[in-house]
Amino acid sequence: MNVLILLNNSRIGKCAHCMRAAAGIALAASALAATAALINAPQYATVILMLVAVTLTLNWLTNIVAFTYRNRQKPDPIVISRRAALAWTVKAAMIGFAASIPVATLSTKALAFCGQCTQNADCGVGFSCKNTAAVNEGKVCNECVAD
Repeated sequence: MNVLILLNNSRIGKCAHCMRAAAGIALAASALAATAALINAPQYATVILMLVAVTLTLNWLTNIVAFTYRNRQKPDPIVISRRAALAWTVKAAMIGFAASIPVATLSTKALAFCGQCTQNADCGVGFSCKNTAAVNEGKVCNECVAD
């Protein structure tokens, strides 16, 4: 109940300009984190950028939740057209897609599966390429496993 009182008394979710800015900044942070992951930036930098992107996305979502909570209490419902509802749905889907990019690009070389590594250099730090096929199977199944 205290959270609802906090949302009702705070300025979170009251300013449309601030909510749009929060969405834009969250999208920019997600794009930056995705770029860092795609260009193989140092892992600590990529993780930090992803944490920043997630934090900014949560900030934007907090604004949306507060706005929704406040408007739910109003006696007169806001009527929007089908076209506007579709536009908002598409925007939300694009933001959700952009917010998921950092997580999707987080895969590392250490996650190589059967036959995906040929030498230790193919695996991440702390992992080595080993044959994990069953003994006497006659099959080679090189995987990155923890040392």
